[in-house]
Amino acid sequence: MTDIRLDPPRGSKMEIVSVKQIHHTWNKYLSEGTKFNQNLDFKKLPFIWPNYDDENKWRETKVLKSFSQIKCSPTSPAIIDFGSSVNKAKGNYIYLKVQSETQTKITLVCVDEPSGSINFDVLPHLKPQGHSPTEYLIRISTLWNWMKSQSNRLEIKADAPLILVSVELREGD
Repeated sequence: MTDIRLDPPRGSKMEIVSVKQIHHTWNKYLSEGTKFNQNLDFKKLPFIWPNYDDENKWRETKVLKSFSQIKCSPTSPAIIDFGSSVNKAKGNYIYLKVQSETQTKITLVCVDEPSGSINFDVLPHLKPQGHSPTEYLIRISTLWNWMKSQSNRLEIKADAPLILVSVELREGD
């Protein structure tokens, strides 16, 4: 599937009742060692998911590794090493708490397999000082190179200076 965009009206609720796979050739052509470019732009979805999802089932998932207070800028991306024992069997989430004074973009790239990335929009930190930073949630396992390689390191690039108040690798569900 390519170029799918869902734009429900503001304030509306949308429920996907079912999804059916019509034709499957995935395993025939893509083995575990296959590499290809996969550059995804999630726009504001990583902001919407943890802030407006009524069920928040992802919050019940196990935190596998966490880091805090990492500065990130266009000239100094953050390299996060989750270690060698990352469980990818159920997929993984990256949960971020970000403090940014400007609207910008973040790009996540697997360090050892840089042919894929996830981009998303970061909103300026509008909450008063002393309150929680802005939350973002990304299903990092949507990247083929994350799931099918031994890469457990992420590069987090930002188009403007920001602080990664918290970075969590979480088990999928």
